[in-house]
Amino acid sequence: MKFVKFTSEHLGLLEAYFNNPDTPINNNSHKSFKTHLYNGEDGILGILIDRNEIVAVSSAIVINDNGIKSCKYPHRLHIRRGYSSISSKFIDYQWDPMLFDWLKEHNIWNLYCTFNIDNPKAFLWAAKRHSRRIAHIDHLNNFGKQLLTKPWYAYSKVIDEMNTPQYLLYTSPTGEWFYPWRNETIMPITMIDNLNATFDYQLNRGWII
Repeated sequence: MKFVKFTSEHLGLLEAYFNNPDTPINNNSHKSFKTHLYNGEDGILGILIDRNEIVAVSSAIVINDNGIKSCKYPHRLHIRRGYSSISSKFIDYQWDPMLFDWLKEHNIWNLYCTFNIDNPKAFLWAAKRHSRRIAHIDHLNNFGKQLLTKPWYAYSKVIDEMNTPQYLLYTSPTGEWFYPWRNETIMPITMIDNLNATFDYQLNRGWII
């Protein structure tokens, strides 16, 4: 297997990946996969290739909202069926080093990740998994180590992201959610209970993960 940064030369492999019946279909499906964003400036896409086939992808994009620059990641995360056992190693040892090198290059300190509210397990899994990411930072640059060990929060509200209610994980230099003007709604009580059972709550920010 080899892990590389996506370029236009990989379009054929990417097309075959999304047409493969073992590729998961979700809201980040091929039809909404905007490859023009992954040009190194507006975004980055990492691809894992096995026997000349893409078996996993992850990506991040730059967001600029009212002059505040951030990175949304993983904006796309797909792992083909049959390769799910590599998911953690793929993130820790291949995707994260590439991501944080790119973030350092672009000097981006505001990071966030969103999850559809109809997929609460993914949100909770990512929140709980953060401690694992911190435990596997030896292979990251110093910039990445700083970002991952800063306080991260599971935001206390549901936000409107692309006209879809989403749960949110974020970090910022100030500890504050950096796009507070976005529409927000109250988080379901079941999710509040789940987060309270695992994490400490901080007023106006959320649960420290």
